Amino acid sequence: MFKSLMSAMVIAGALVLPGKAFAEDGAAVYSGAELFEVCLNPNEGQNRAICMSYVSAVVDSRNLIKTESGLRLCVPERTPIKQLIKSALIWMNDQPRIGGLSGAEAVFFALKDKYPC
Repeated sequence: MFKSLMSAMVIAGALVLPGKAFAEDGAAVYSGAELFEVCLNPNEGQNRAICMSYVSAVVDSRNLIKTESGLRLCVPERTPIKQLIKSALIWMNDQPRIGGLSGAEAVFFALKDKYPC
């Protein structure tokens, strides 16, 4: 079940992120800096959908594997996606070395900081 769910998430991500390709070596699709720019400019092209989908996927993925890894997010259940994006943008803006993080890492660390367990 877990593998099929993760496969579905990868396929959905590929469909939602038309401008980026998955790297064969496992490199991040978006760096933290790239994702910051996408989310900071939601009215350009498909940026709003990309940003919302990316942040949602990080939260959903982390919720799926949190019991096995110990890396938990404690985002309140009904937190609007716009609030999650705002929290991530504020955190990313304050990080001098965001370019060294993947987009998923940047979102995860931002939300972990904002919503500690």
